[in-house]
Amino acid sequence: MTKEEVKAFVVERIEEKVASLGLEIPSLSDELHLTGSGIFDSMDFFGLITDTEDAYNIEIDFTSYDPKVFTTLGGFVECVLSAELKG
Repeated sequence: MTKEEVKAFVVERIEEKVASLGLEIPSLSDELHLTGSGIFDSMDFFGLITDTEDAYNIEIDFTSYDPKVFTTLGGFVECVLSAELKG
């Protein structure tokens, strides 16, 4: 998996969620805060994690990351890539 593939996967989930809420798609920079922006609540974010783990057959250990990092688009992607390298 590449960084671009993982980011595209997450962006697709963001676009689906935003569309379901009837909102405009925000700027999709790496700094986009996935939970703080109102796109995902805690349950939605958990769903994003499990969808990502299932899609890439990995287990993401977020305990070694600061929540301020892994709740951003770029940070989440990096955590996914790190999980693959450890797997």
